[in-house]
Amino acid sequence: MGGQVTREAQLRADIVEVGRRLYARGYTAANDGNISVRIDAERLLMTPTAVCKGFMTPEMMCITDLDGRKLAGERDPSSEIQMHLEVYRRRPDA
Repeated sequence: MGGQVTREAQLRADIVEVGRRLYARGYTAANDGNISVRIDAERLLMTPTAVCKGFMTPEMMCITDLDGRKLAGERDPSSEIQMHLEVYRRRPDA
């Protein structure tokens, strides 16, 4: 691929950056807040539970299906996963 960044890698980097900015601006404290994004029609990339958003790394993210089953990642998904899933179910455009 000659250095081309994959979509998933870019999404991971984007989540890390958003988390860092939220933390730097004082919008989150400690382990508050969670971020997720659709990777494709069947999978989500989500911040892990119990991690400060200002100090996340791309490797910390987890992948779930739209039923909330973890498909990949060493850490567990956000404790707010059900809320995220409901948004994605009700809003396919999200």
